[in-house]
Amino acid sequence: MQAKRIRELLAEFPKPAKFSVKGVAAETVADTAYLSYAILSMDAHPSVTSLQRHLNWEPEGDTHHLTLTVVPAFTPKERHKTIREACVAFVGVCIAFDQLLGGTSKSDALRGLFERFEAGAA
Repeated sequence: MQAKRIRELLAEFPKPAKFSVKGVAAETVADTAYLSYAILSMDAHPSVTSLQRHLNWEPEGDTHHLTLTVVPAFTPKERHKTIREACVAFVGVCIAFDQLLGGTSKSDALRGLFERFEAGAA
């Protein structure tokens, strides 16, 4: 009895088709926001190169010791780039939400802000 009901449910609700987040984003205004997401998520899957900033060889006499800095200092350029990427992602979310609402009185202002970020003027 239960097996029959499970088969009926599977027939009524088949598995959804697999999709690519990148592919879906490419078809919407979220395309540029996806690039920001991809850049920001790189730290979630660190490579040896990205971890390099945490490791330093410290000289002590004739030897060198490998030291680990858990929270390395940011350069001003890195700090600016991080803040800019966060702002671009935030504006992308605002635009996507605006589109979900079918547009609002702020649609043009959001579009202008987004274009400033795209042009690199922000």
